[in-house]
Amino acid sequence: MARPNEKLADALRALKKLQDKHNGVVQTEDLKESHRVILLEEGFIRQVMKGWYVCSNPREGDGDSTVWYASFWPFLSGYLNKRFGKRYCLNVDASILLHTHCTVIPRQVTVIIKEGGTSTLKLPHDTSVLLYPDEKNIPGNRVEVNGLQALPLADGLCRIGLQFFRNSPREAEIALGLVRDPGDLLTVLLAGA
Repeated sequence: MARPNEKLADALRALKKLQDKHNGVVQTEDLKESHRVILLEEGFIRQVMKGWYVCSNPREGDGDSTVWYASFWPFLSGYLNKRFGKRYCLNVDASILLHTHCTVIPRQVTVIIKEGGTSTLKLPHDTSVLLYPDEKNIPGNRVEVNGLQALPLADGLCRIGLQFFRNSPREAEIALGLVRDPGDLLTVLLAGA
């Protein structure tokens, strides 16, 4: 019979493989039940929602948000790709934030899906994801940014609302600076974005 330290070491080895493979996001089905239980008890993983966990530092308290904010985008990528494949797209604001590598995590990310009903996914530390079906408005020219389906930068800049420029002037400036060819913007504008 394995001693507790050996069980923990075995579970940590399994977690290390998953951590490297999935950017610190773990699903229940990825771990043996015995591994999941000991890792959760020892604080090496934290539950985000039923069936989904993120790797954590056991020294951090339950109220510490560092692990969640560091894992937000990888979690969102894993969850959306598992649930929808590539049949979704982040809204304009989230797409621009991804392109600019903004480190501020929005309170809510809106995701357009091809099928299903409207729902809000409540996440830790008062964050959430709003999912709503709108197959007609999912662009065919989506791009993958950090594992997430997003609008191309030029499309996003042509669709972004004035409020984004007021609320996030730094990200707006960075996004405009990332456009290599102003003709990309013109092409989108002439197409009627």
